[in-house]
Amino acid sequence: MTPIALAVALEADILAEIGAFCSKLAVVSFGGAYGVLAYMTQVVVTTQNWLTPDQMMDGLDLRKQHPVR
Repeated sequence: MTPIALAVALEADILAEIGAFCSKLAVVSFGGAYGVLAYMTQVVVTTQNWLTPDQMMDGLDLRKQHPVR
């Protein structure tokens, strides 16, 4: 059973929503993550209210400090 199907079966709605959202991001971000940041921010902050704008910016700042290998 896939993780998303398992989350739905266990009635873990928020986990199913996050899993479906990440799956959508994976499909449209194959060219690079920076191309999908505006869409991700809109959904995470404005539509779903999972994060505040400050939390989103903190997460993006942490990502920029990680060295690329």
